[in-house]
Formats: sequence, structure tokens, C-alpha cells
Amino acid sequence: MTAKVLIVDDNPSIRYLLKASLSSFGFHTALAENGQVALEQLDLEKPDLVFLDLMMPVLDGWGVLDRLQGRTDLPPIVVISALDSQEDKERAMGLGVTAYVSKPADLGGLVDLVRSLTGETAPEPGNEEPRLGTLDDDPATVGAGDGGSVPARKRRDVIRRSWRRRRELGS
Repeated sequence: MTAKVLIVDDNPSIRYLLKASLSSFGFHTALAENGQVALEQLDLEKPDLVFLDLMMPVLDGWGVLDRLQGRTDLPPIVVISALDSQEDKERAMGLGVTAYVSKPADLGGLVDLVRSLTGETAPEPGNEEPRLGTLDDDPATVGAGDGGSVPARKRRDVIRRSWRRRRELGS
């Protein structure tokens, strides 16, 4: 069974990047641009995992977490946010999140986190070509369907070379 991830972020570039990256590793995705849509998608899509931004219009991530209090049918929720204070992390963990990831986030690490929290296994070594980069709020470095900006392409190329080298060395 392939895991489904609900991606909740008001930034369309980040939603696209996460969707493209997770899809390239075989995961199904559903998208929500704010917390209100996320609450609806939780019940409609029945995701196996939720990536939740905290700063969004209409209903922010804090509001989503507050409204979910007391529910027992929830998948793991991973906050991915530019808010990086210890206070924010503790508040989120107190509201029941499974993990807290600060932006910019390493996409390879997020894929590993999805696998870990959903019980999905990685393909056999050599059978996947990663589409990795860094999740960043800066539109100049996010990279979209055109192959990304120069900094995003350079980062992606360095990560791919490192990945290939690790495979060659068998680590």
C-alpha cells in the first residue's frame, strides 16, 4: 500500500515542490492551501500523514491543531514551518504533533520521515533516482517546473552527485 500525504501550506511553490518530490518516490499526495481546507481534506482524503505549515491565512496551523484536539482518528502530523523557536516547537508538540521540521527542510530527510512514520519501505538500492533539494520559502530558490533557479539546480546537482557516490560506495 502506498502512503498518502496531505500537504498543507499556503505557498503554492512549496506545495508543488513537496508534491513533486513525494510523488517521485511513489507517495500519493493531497493538497490544502490553508487550515480550513486541511480540516476538510483530513476527512475526505484519509491521509496516512500530514505536513502542516503554521503560518497561513484563513485558518493557520495553530488553529488546525487546536480544532483537532480530542480526535483519536488522526494520522501523524509533522509541522514544517519557518517558525524555529523552542517555544513554538514545545507548543506544537504539546498539541500532539509527531515531529517538527524547520524550514528550509531537506527533502531527502522528509522522504525518510514519511517512510519512517508510515511504515513504507524504500525501493531496492539503485532503483530510484532521487529528486532532492531543499524546501525554502525564498521564491528565488524554491525551483518550479522550469527546473528551478540556479541555486536550486546547483543544490540538487550536489545532492544527486552525493547520492550516486554513496550508492557506488555501498553505504
